[in-house]
Amino acid sequence: MLRDESQFRPAMCETSRGEVRANDEDPPDGCTNGGRSFSEWPLPPDDLKLKGNEIHIWATWLDLPGHLISRCSAILTADEEERAGRYYFERDRNRFIAARVCLRALLGAYLKVKSRDIKFSYNQYGKPSLADPANREEINFNLAHSGDLAVYGFTLGRQIGVDVEQIRPEYASFEAAHNYFSPSEVAKFGQLSHGRRQRAFFDCWTRKEAFIKGIGLGLSLGLDQFDVSLAPDERAAVLRTAWDPLAALRWSLVPVEVMPGYVAAVAIEGNDWDLRLWQVPKEVLTEGAIKLM
Repeated sequence: MLRDESQFRPAMCETSRGEVRANDEDPPDGCTNGGRSFSEWPLPPDDLKLKGNEIHIWATWLDLPGHLISRCSAILTADEEERAGRYYFERDRNRFIAARVCLRALLGAYLKVKSRDIKFSYNQYGKPSLADPANREEINFNLAHSGDLAVYGFTLGRQIGVDVEQIRPEYASFEAAHNYFSPSEVAKFGQLSHGRRQRAFFDCWTRKEAFIKGIGLGLSLGLDQFDVSLAPDERAAVLRTAWDPLAALRWSLVPVEVMPGYVAAVAIEGNDWDLRLWQVPKEVLTEGAIKLM
């Protein structure tokens, strides 16, 4: 919720609007996401650019040695340090720090600036953006992390929301669905066979989280105010938006296979886009790269 630009290497994974994998296989009982790992994604090109209708999705692991965490902390702002300090467990605090440094590194690669010089602003609901005048390219971004995995999304001139969740079977209950899903989603959830509910729960959860992050309203928007698809045989989509019937048509939802045991979703403003998947090079959070931040 990444570095030396010269270390980004050529390769690319391009997916058009109709070619995105829907993660719609029916998993057997007790199965977590058995999909692809982001380690199969290509590495990015040396000259990293975000063009036109491209959507760039990145993934990386966050667990780093303690001496690298100390170096990472040195480039964080006072606000970021304060946020890191809210985490009770050192492991979670260190993962937050690694995720922020990785975000700064990626933005630095896009903007061709040092990541320590990047400044953020936040709307009243907490959605981050690049502060002017740093954002010459009109880059929008969003990030999420769960467990030791982080996922990032970047666009030009359109909003984006990202969510990733580590699958924890004990959370996929009817009680949780009643608390966080819309009545229509709860009804569809109840119609699924037991073996399909676990994946459907986390698909629904990540799609809803990605959407509210994309529109920038956070939890100020009731989760029962909109519907998303969740059944394995349904294409990922926003189905209903209570405040504006046309809003659902202006957004795309994309499931992204990041790692077995995790579910991720991206909400993208608009329908005409090309999705590109990158893995963050290991060099990005090594000691040598951090020195160049």
